Amino acid sequence: MWSERCFSKVAMAVLKRRTDMHRMTAALVLIALLGLGGCHHRKVPPPAPAMRVGLIVSASPGDAPMVRQARAGLGRLKTDLNAAGWVRIVRTEHAGRIALRAAGRAKEQLVFCLGPGFSDTLYEEAIAYPGTWFVLIPGKITGPNIASIDFATGEPGYLAGVAAGAVEGRKGAVAGIIREDGPDLFFSRAEGGFTKGFEATVRGGRVLTADGPQGIPALVSAGVRIALDTSEATDPGVIAACRKAGMLLATADPKLVSQAPDVVFGTLHVDLGEAMSRVAQEVWAGTMSSKLYRFDLGSGVVGFTLNRSSAVASGPRVHDAVEKAKADVTAGIVEIEELGW
Repeated sequence: MWSERCFSKVAMAVLKRRTDMHRMTAALVLIALLGLGGCHHRKVPPPAPAMRVGLIVSASPGDAPMVRQARAGLGRLKTDLNAAGWVRIVRTEHAGRIALRAAGRAKEQLVFCLGPGFSDTLYEEAIAYPGTWFVLIPGKITGPNIASIDFATGEPGYLAGVAAGAVEGRKGAVAGIIREDGPDLFFSRAEGGFTKGFEATVRGGRVLTADGPQGIPALVSAGVRIALDTSEATDPGVIAACRKAGMLLATADPKLVSQAPDVVFGTLHVDLGEAMSRVAQEVWAGTMSSKLYRFDLGSGVVGFTLNRSSAVASGPRVHDAVEKAKADVTAGIVEIEELGW
């Protein structure tokens, strides 16, 4: 940097010039010297390296709704954190193990593991790569460099049950739960919340279960007029059977809001990209810890939304019932039992 002595000597030499031309030149020289600010150019720091984030998906088709959300989440991390991301789809436990090892050897900063079958493998493999954070979605395991993301979907399920009860309004009414291909990885706990919400709203209310489209006639025979389907991608046969029977449906499949507004009165949802972003920001900031990152109704990551296109769900009575239930849940007045854990 320029010292005061260095600057003074140069300035005095310039100002000794007598003519107007020289004085003008001196002024220009002084301006140039002030603009330089130092004897040496300061080095421009190199750009920060891109954060490296991986996504390993276990035994899920590439077009599954949550897989699409996770891919979009990687795109969001590229925008927000300059993250360079990649995706691997694995079909077997061995393939998952190989993918975990490859990510660790590549010294990736963060690896999301989406789907079933990772728990035991993570415990065995992650310890060898302490410089990489492995995050299980969804899950509840933790380790030295392992964290998990859990979604409290029982809470939006409760709101769906309250909405169903407000739509029904009859003492002793019966609601239904339609199951497809076993419990859903993300939304299965919504069933317990739905039952609790419906029974809390309808005096003497009951909830029955059925399997797939073939079980819907039995629900109708039992007097069911409104039901919950927690599948991420609802079987078109379920929609067709509900439409034929005049049954209303709460679903976890968001595309049905526009495709079947006559059937779908509300949707459960999980913002997987937002959850991924919040965890990645902790890694980026150096505040990541080995813990369970749990997202409940108050987080804004999970929720239930009434379908405004539905004639029965757009009225103030149903809307007010859902808003009150949401306030009660987020305030801790109503606690939802998270079944299955």
